Amino acid sequence: MASADPLIGHVVGDRYRLVRGIGQGGFGAVYEAVHVSLDRRFAIKTLRRHLGHDPSLVQRFEREARLTSSLEHPHIVQVTDFGHDDRLGSWFAMEFLRGEDLQTRLVRKGPIDSLSAVRLMRQIVDAFAYAHAKGVVHRDVKTPNIFLVSTEAVTDHVKVLDFGIARLSALTEDDASGKLTKTGTVMGSPAYMAPEQALNGKVDHRTDLYALGIVFYEMLTGRVPFSGTSALEMLSKQVNEVPAAPSAIRPDLNVHPRTELIVLKCLQKRMDERYRGIRRGRSPYGSRREEGSNGLWRFRTRIHRRRRTAAQQPTALGRATPLRQAMTGPTGPVAVRLPVGAGRATMTP
Repeated sequence: MASADPLIGHVVGDRYRLVRGIGQGGFGAVYEAVHVSLDRRFAIKTLRRHLGHDPSLVQRFEREARLTSSLEHPHIVQVTDFGHDDRLGSWFAMEFLRGEDLQTRLVRKGPIDSLSAVRLMRQIVDAFAYAHAKGVVHRDVKTPNIFLVSTEAVTDHVKVLDFGIARLSALTEDDASGKLTKTGTVMGSPAYMAPEQALNGKVDHRTDLYALGIVFYEMLTGRVPFSGTSALEMLSKQVNEVPAAPSAIRPDLNVHPRTELIVLKCLQKRMDERYRGIRRGRSPYGSRREEGSNGLWRFRTRIHRRRRTAAQQPTALGRATPLRQAMTGPTGPVAVRLPVGAGRATMTP
């Protein structure tokens, strides 16, 4: 963002002085601001002025502010204020984060080792377990929306951003599909979109789980499972092609087969073949028990299988390929222990 931005120095809502631009996109911009009384830094997100004449976009922007402010979780960015400014248009204030988003980290340093990736996923999954329990479906999960906070006190503390196209799963079908989304419009990012989202079908929390699988895949391999020269090509691959296993992309990955199974199960084409959801454990932020000199903590994930002869590898709609039996275990619950952050989560299909 250019330093000549005429809004720099402008005071928003009589309390936030804009210091510099820190990001911008097609719909809005984000500024660093200082509270004039508290001398505390905030991030101010705005909707572009020329878009303020579109009632549906204004409603979506205001809904993002309300939804995010209602989600009080240590791994979800906090929204603290909201208003309208004659020069800026609609805006809301968020906590100011220091660090970088996950996409920037991957570009800068390349793929993340499997233990660190699992530790980050533990934080990400806990945030979505909370949001889903509140009935909120994000619908735009991607690495740019996962922020890694690093300060003197913490390193790589996850914050989930941008609930701009989220919706409440408790809304009626008419409310969910008609008022804030134009007919025939596919909302989301093609590289992370689940098949049902690509086909403009009904979405729920399992749509987020598909995108979380892609985020996990990208952390491990340094690339998304499907790419293309156009959005249409990527959407077609999301619907019709089977992703290669992460270990096939990176033979040096040294990932546990059951960790890979979790990634692949999230990437099932059919919603009912993915995990049904994520339940937060009784003490997700309880005391942390170090294990050995590596300072890692255990986290238990139970993968409950339906009664069928073999687990299903991600398939194109209508086709199925059995996974290796060594990855599935006997019929019934399979207990998987992974080294990640503190707490417990249960994923159930």
